[in-house]
Parts: sequence; C-alpha cells; structure tokens
Amino acid sequence: MFAQQFPEIIGVAACGASLPMAPSHKPNYYYAGVVGNEDFNYLESNQTFSIFDQQGLDYTSAIFNGGHEWPPSESFELAIIGFDIYCTKLQRIEKNEGWLSEVYKQMLDSINHFEETGNVIEENIYVRQAARWFYGLQNTKELNLKAGAIERSQKFLNQVKKRQKLIQTEVKLRADFIRAIELRDLDWWKQEIENITNSTNHNDKDVAQVSKRLLNYVSMASYMLTKTDLADAKLDGAAKKLKIYELVDPKNPDVYLMYARYYLQLEDFENMNKNFKTAQELGFTDIETYKAESFWTPLFTSTMLEM
Repeated sequence: MFAQQFPEIIGVAACGASLPMAPSHKPNYYYAGVVGNEDFNYLESNQTFSIFDQQGLDYTSAIFNGGHEWPPSESFELAIIGFDIYCTKLQRIEKNEGWLSEVYKQMLDSINHFEETGNVIEENIYVRQAARWFYGLQNTKELNLKAGAIERSQKFLNQVKKRQKLIQTEVKLRADFIRAIELRDLDWWKQEIENITNSTNHNDKDVAQVSKRLLNYVSMASYMLTKTDLADAKLDGAAKKLKIYELVDPKNPDVYLMYARYYLQLEDFENMNKNFKTAQELGFTDIETYKAESFWTPLFTSTMLEM
C-alpha cells in the first residue's frame, strides 16, 4: 500500500503474505512474492501470481519449503535477482552480461533438475520465470515454446487437476475449522488435530503440504480469535481457544504468552509466571517490549517473575 502511494518505490518483496489486488489492478512497481509451501498464506500468494500471469505482467515468485517464517537466503536471493533484472531493463543499473549469463545458466540447471525428477509443475514455474526475467534482454522463444509444450502435456494437466482438487478441499476445511473453533468441543479437536498431524507424513508430498498448511491455519486462527476474546474480556471463550491453540501448536512460545495474558486478566499470578517462563524456555526473548507495556507491570514486580 505504501508503494502504491509513492512512485519513487519501484520494487516490493512480499514475504509470507500477498497484496490486496483486484484482477484488473496493475501495480506501478515490480513485485516479488516469497512464500513457504506450508504457509497458511500460500494460497493467497499463489492467487496473486495467477493474477499477474493472467495480465501478462513481469514478476518474481519464490516458493520455499517451510511455513510462515522468513525465507532462507537462497529463496530471497531470487527476489533480489528479480529486482536487479528489472532495474537492468529500466537502465537504472548497467547491463552485466556475465552476471546475466550466470543467472540464465542457473535457471536452466533448475529447469533440467525438475525435468529429470518429473516435477512438471515446478519445471514450468522456472521456465516461465526465466522467460519473464529475460524478455527484452535476449531471445526467449525457446523458453516460451517449452512452457507451452509442458502446459499441453497430459502429465502437467493431471498434476494441475490434482492440486486444484486439493486446494478446493483445503479451502473448505478452513471454513469448517473456523466454525468448529466455536462449535466443536476439545475432544473433537484433539482427534481432528491428531488426524491432520498424521497426514503431514503422507507419502504424497502435496497432501502432506496441505495438511501442514491446515495446521498452521488453525494455529493462526486460534491465535487471532484468542487475542480478540482477551481484548474483549471474554475469558471463557478465550480459555477454549487457548486450548485449541496449544493442541495445534504446542511448541510455539506465543501460546504461553497468551496463557500468561489470560491468567493475568484472571489475577492468577502464579500461572501467569509459569506460562511466561515456558514461553522463555521455548525461545521467547523480547522481554523489553513487555516491560514497556503497563499492562504487564504485575509480571515484573519484585514479588513476581525474576528476569
């Protein structure tokens, strides 16, 4: 949104999220989207890529193995390469033939790897990415022909159809889970989370990734709904949502920070301290931010938690 208001910004890298965008909207900046294939925002990021494809716009996509987290450097490097190639086309930086040749060679190596392993969807993503990057810099006819041949192949069509069916199931389950947070009891949730967790080890990689995204989605949804209930002092509702949050994401320090907030509102300082310490044990370190909030004053009094 900031870049849309200030034309001097010519590039945006979106990590683990997307931009609000209508199919007819054309951004006035170069877009690079970086997202994990287990991220609960994976579907919306891919929707943005689809809109760019439909409009024939230049952009960079980078999908890494992981959830809602900062990308590994090699994935983020693709965004930087996209920016540099875009700036080369705008003549904002000098054209570096040697560097461009090396990038092109790396893309061809990736394309060959996916072709050899039979992953036609990933192969096509890289072919289309190379074609977008190098359009206007060199002849991309062979890349476009290769992409067309892949997209007409039965193997590609079958894989796309299978993924689309899984996405439809994922979207439906998301809606079901939002309703279930309010309507289903904890016994139901224990069994459902166990079933989804088992599916994360499925032999089919696509099924496993959908299962991981669903777990991450329930974690995010239960976090947001718990936060809302606590802000509204709806402690009974918050207690149930916290239990679901803990069931689905037991190693997340934010779970226990939420518990600490919940017990503070109940004036149960013993359990407040206990859960805050658990959050620290799981990796929480941003204590200074909490010290700056008057809400947390009881946590840092001499009779409470020692830091």
